[in-house]
Amino acid sequence: MSDEHLKPKPHTIAHDPHVWWYEEPAGIWVVQEHYRAKDGLYLGTRSVVISWRAIRAALKRKDQR
Repeated sequence: MSDEHLKPKPHTIAHDPHVWWYEEPAGIWVVQEHYRAKDGLYLGTRSVVISWRAIRAALKRKDQR
């Protein structure tokens, strides 16, 4: 897979404006903002990466008949 075709801009998730993801050479980076529900206090962000290897394996399983 070539990194040159990755889209570096954030991808939004329609149902939640506090979560978005990026296409990165290491995989898909998911970012989530955290707020305390009772008063809306901003607590920061959390991010995790889902490796391309894991994504390919999941798609292979999904495509099995």
